[in-house]
Amino acid sequence: ITCLKEWESYRPVLRELFLKEEYGILPEKIKPSVRIEDEGVNFAGKAKWERVYFTFERNGKSHTVLANLILPKNKTNVPVFLAVDFHDVIPNKYLPMEEIIDTGFGVFDFCYKDVTTDDGDFTNGLCALFEENGRCEFGKISLWAYFASVCMDYLMTREEIDRDNVAIIGHSRLGKTALLCSALDERFKLTCVNNSGCCGVSLSRGKTDQNET
Repeated sequence: ITCLKEWESYRPVLRELFLKEEYGILPEKIKPSVRIEDEGVNFAGKAKWERVYFTFERNGKSHTVLANLILPKNKTNVPVFLAVDFHDVIPNKYLPMEEIIDTGFGVFDFCYKDVTTDDGDFTNGLCALFEENGRCEFGKISLWAYFASVCMDYLMTREEIDRDNVAIIGHSRLGKTALLCSALDERFKLTCVNNSGCCGVSLSRGKTDQNET
């Protein structure tokens, strides 16, 4: 590959390869219903906080996932970090919210286990909407990435968001999630991950004990 045009033509091949062999094919896109609860002004009075509930329905089943939208108070054109989070409370050690708000950024955060559990059970959460006889064609990382892309859909509807400057962030397996999501959804301006490991950004072939970082 010697130029951008050749790379663009090869992207679909790589995308299909990674999904088929590594992460699992993503399910059909379901448009969720959205409900918002206003938490008012928080974080030392610096930020407006909304709880955003996404409810998915398919084949008589439903599942709701919570995401938290936190934006600097009385600001417009706000760049946002979409955070795929290990924790279901904020702030936490990955998200020092006041410091982030002080720099003019917003955060849209969700806990990955609210999408589907981090184990071999494919009958719960979003998996339950697509599983058949206890089996599911979609990997857990691909389903977390799927929901992150749905979050991006929602951010595109918010006028106070700088829609050209949304980053996705994640750590470890959620770093893999962020990488996969941004590879499939090119609306993200930046992908920021750490310790994403093999099949993340570290070497998968010729692995040594130093590859993780």
